[in-house]
Amino acid sequence: IPYYVAKVILEIPTYALPTFILATIVYWMSNLYDNVRRYFIFQGILILCAFVSIAAGSLIGVIMPTPEAAAALVVPVIIPLLVFAGF
Repeated sequence: IPYYVAKVILEIPTYALPTFILATIVYWMSNLYDNVRRYFIFQGILILCAFVSIAAGSLIGVIMPTPEAAAALVVPVIIPLLVFAGF
């Protein structure tokens, strides 16, 4: 558990920064509310969604015995999430 916690803490900037940059571009280009509070709520939601997807991928990778089995399991798990998430 200490290894995984340290790994997650060190990966936070690696995954949060590109998400933050992309969300900033999308937020202002899509002409959403011109409000700082709503902007940071939007940022927080997207960064949390990125971390959840990374955690789901890590969980599938840890559970499955081979990379081929993990790749086979990703499709039936991710497709319903994409369909019902509205992406």
